[in-house]
Amino acid sequence: MTHCIVATLLITGSRRSELCGLAWDMVDLDRGTITIKRVVIEVDRFPVLREVPKSEGSERTIEIPALLVELLHAQKTRCLSAALAWGKGYRKDPMFVFAQVNGEPLGPMSLTYRLRHLMRRAKVSGRAPTHGWRHTCATALIDAGSDVKTIQARLGHSTPAITLSFYLHQTAKRDTAASEQLAALVERQGRVELTPPGRRRRSPGDVDASAATFSPSWAGASD
Repeated sequence: MTHCIVATLLITGSRRSELCGLAWDMVDLDRGTITIKRVVIEVDRFPVLREVPKSEGSERTIEIPALLVELLHAQKTRCLSAALAWGKGYRKDPMFVFAQVNGEPLGPMSLTYRLRHLMRRAKVSGRAPTHGWRHTCATALIDAGSDVKTIQARLGHSTPAITLSFYLHQTAKRDTAASEQLAALVERQGRVELTPPGRRRRSPGDVDASAATFSPSWAGASD
């Protein structure tokens, strides 16, 4: 189950509370979508289910790739087997994707403990056990060239400004990289060969080697 949890966090960019509140009635494996509409929070160490307020932009539908669909198919089989083994008292309304043995949702801290144990086994330190996957999702999308609006919708931020406030450093890094790429393009297409010392001065009729070398792809184009 842990593998599926990590894949879901990384691909959807969901919050810890959203993952705990994910139920099968909001997962469409045929269409390849997940709808976020519930969260699980902890009150006095007990998990409490709540609906996501629509006004905050957190309720959203996310497309998922075939890889995650396959993992979720296997997870659904595990859930149905667990329900059959537990019997009549297994919680099925709703049936949670990542549940306790009796069908009740995982508490946020239980999820954190599970992922912290995973990170210790992998000898990873200095990263938040659950939010780190959400952060990785966002930075990977930025590095891949996704626009801020798309990332905002996937993460469930209410405005693009919030997304930028969290990940402005990453977009600045992309801008720097873009600047270097453009510089390399200009240098590659517009490199000028300098005349070596001692070469005779060209007459007006000679071909200008520098001009012949400098032939950028946009030469002659109008604005």
